[in-house]
Amino acid sequence: MKRKAFTLIELLVVIAIIAILAAILFPVFAAAKQSAKGAASISNSKQIAMGQMIYTADNDDRFPLDTTWGQPNAMLGWNWNDPREIYAPWTWIILPYMKSANLFEDPLTTASPTSWNSTIVTYCEFTQFGYAYTVASPTLGDWTNWVRTPQSTSAFAKPSESVLLASHFEFSKGNGTWWYYGLGSLLFNQYTVEEPNCYTSPANCFDNWGDGWASDQMLDDRTEGAFTGGVALRKAGNAVVAWVDGHASSIAPTKLAAGTNWIPSIAAGALVKNDVNKYLWDQK
Repeated sequence: MKRKAFTLIELLVVIAIIAILAAILFPVFAAAKQSAKGAASISNSKQIAMGQMIYTADNDDRFPLDTTWGQPNAMLGWNWNDPREIYAPWTWIILPYMKSANLFEDPLTTASPTSWNSTIVTYCEFTQFGYAYTVASPTLGDWTNWVRTPQSTSAFAKPSESVLLASHFEFSKGNGTWWYYGLGSLLFNQYTVEEPNCYTSPANCFDNWGDGWASDQMLDDRTEGAFTGGVALRKAGNAVVAWVDGHASSIAPTKLAAGTNWIPSIAAGALVKNDVNKYLWDQK
């Protein structure tokens, strides 16, 4: 009796078909996975914003300061092995109002390496969602007065169009430099993001968007926030943003810099605010 079997040509055809299907499906699976991470990123930013809103309900309707000294969450002392003994960033202050510190990590990038032998402290110190402190916790004096004032939620005329948080660079991917404004008003840039227009802003931030400090720290990596004040563009070239009213979305950098003349190639010193009504980083 003759036994039926596939010929070599038939087997090669089947293998070729499987290879073609795999080549078609694998990118689809990868895109679906990235899309799911993007949705999780927006969800995380929204939950952080809600933690901020709950905090305001307990604190005279005001957002937290970017950094506080000598508060119940920040023990006084000078042990640099545990930053909580020196100061408390906004992340640490709102942590009791959140489900988990893991929400400070952006699923669209790699997790921050554990430091101070604590993942919770690491998530708070190296949050991947930065606070728009010039919007909600600005300096209202001149350049000699660094005291910041927490803003009331009711002060915003268009809370759905005012930035509160934005996806923030992954600190371990940069050059490892910490920028801060000095003891007594410490503001490390690893947990804040800068607004597009700083030079003429009364809020006293560090630098405009464009070729400046962030590009150096981020090794010219636009995805991780170079040239956009540390605002990372990890969601298909867009930033993940939470707004003062608590909702979250992704937005293109050109729209996030609305009201200015920002373009990807601009120098920081050339950026200006040219339409106050469109600007998304103030109370309007």
